[in-house]
Amino acid sequence: MGIHASRRDRHRHVAPTSGAVLAFLVDSLSYLASVLSLLFIRIPFQRQRTAVAARSVRADVAEGLRFLWTHRHIRALALVSMASVLAYSARPLAVIVLAQKVLHADARLIGVIFSIGGGGALLGSFLAPWIRARLAVGRILIGVSTISAAATAALALAPSPALVVCQANSEQ
Repeated sequence: MGIHASRRDRHRHVAPTSGAVLAFLVDSLSYLASVLSLLFIRIPFQRQRTAVAARSVRADVAEGLRFLWTHRHIRALALVSMASVLAYSARPLAVIVLAQKVLHADARLIGVIFSIGGGGALLGSFLAPWIRARLAVGRILIGVSTISAAATAALALAPSPALVVCQANSEQ
């Protein structure tokens, strides 16, 4: 009985640690693969530039704002992005707090929730060119904002981790 309890307790403490070590190892290997792939690129990353007279930061910012103001699609995207970052930057924390405190989810389930959200982000990135070819930029921005707002409202009413997964998917 004592040996069995010892093995069970050892497994309970070692398993989470080995999972974390594996996660860091996989992450480290992905960075190594990125660095190695960069070493095989044979084109120069920077072109030779001619010297430019020093300008003030104020003049550079003014030029950037003038450019932004004259390009309506970029301006709309910048404004919606700014509003979305301000409105939704605390949402991942809300997902964690809701999952832990209200739904009594453990760290593993919270990891699954965010992993599924990451999968939804990848799916969205693959679908983006197809959607862009069929819809105007304005309709896309309105649609994404509407879906995101609805998902945030659904998060507040989430009775189970499954609904939190759906919300985490929409935030990507």
